[in-house]
Amino acid sequence: MPFFAILFIEISRKEVDIMSGLGGIFNVDSKFSVFMSRVFDLIVLNIIACVCSIPLFTIGANLTAMYYITLKMARNEESYIIRGFFKSWKENFKQATVIWLFSAVLGIVLIVDLIMSNHMSGTVSTVLKYVFLAMLVLYMFFFTYVFPVLAQFDNTTKNTMRNAILMSISHLPYTILMILVNFGLPIIAILIPEVFVWYTLFALLGGLSVPALINSYMLKKVFANYMPKEEEDEIKADEEFSIEEQLGEAPALEAAPEGAETDGEQKDIEN
Repeated sequence: MPFFAILFIEISRKEVDIMSGLGGIFNVDSKFSVFMSRVFDLIVLNIIACVCSIPLFTIGANLTAMYYITLKMARNEESYIIRGFFKSWKENFKQATVIWLFSAVLGIVLIVDLIMSNHMSGTVSTVLKYVFLAMLVLYMFFFTYVFPVLAQFDNTTKNTMRNAILMSISHLPYTILMILVNFGLPIIAILIPEVFVWYTLFALLGGLSVPALINSYMLKKVFANYMPKEEEDEIKADEEFSIEEQLGEAPALEAAPEGAETDGEQKDIEN
């Protein structure tokens, strides 16, 4: 009888240890819970971005708002996904829409020109083909940066587009990696039919938000070269500054006066 009593006590202790371990996993501060919370946030963000992109002219504002959230995630800043998304969407809608419409038209023109030059013959057509191909690559550089730059910095539309090109060229290794992140998996899915089905599921759940988050970790390092050196991450600069001035040594800017908006949002960058 004592043997069975001891056995029962040992089994009870094991059950308590197992339940304690499971409780640690599902604790809100555990790595597992933090990871699952991030996955859920990315799914919600992706669904919002996809749904809001159904009117095609809103794609620019959606990409900007999505990067506004993922840049916060990369900096480990707390943010409400839905409220933060639509806050940025509203603030940047006008600029983002202008940039998107310009980018869409320019991209279509370049692709059509490249296709037409490919069907031509002769030396001139060969030269034109390589020129249009080079312009298309530069366009991909520009498109990779322009909406994250708009999400991070306050600036005019013209300077935002110019700064996006200059940043993409100045940080070429990161630019190439981000282009691979954006287009690598879709190209593989198109070339391999077996992968396409799984990619379709991934695209619905995280096809936009996951690449944006991966890129945001790289963009965080790029943007650090153009931000004022402050103890607080959430600070706004007094004046806009030119990207050209930052391509050498990036001088620190003065902090915004006390009481200025420090919402972890956009920082100024000037012409």
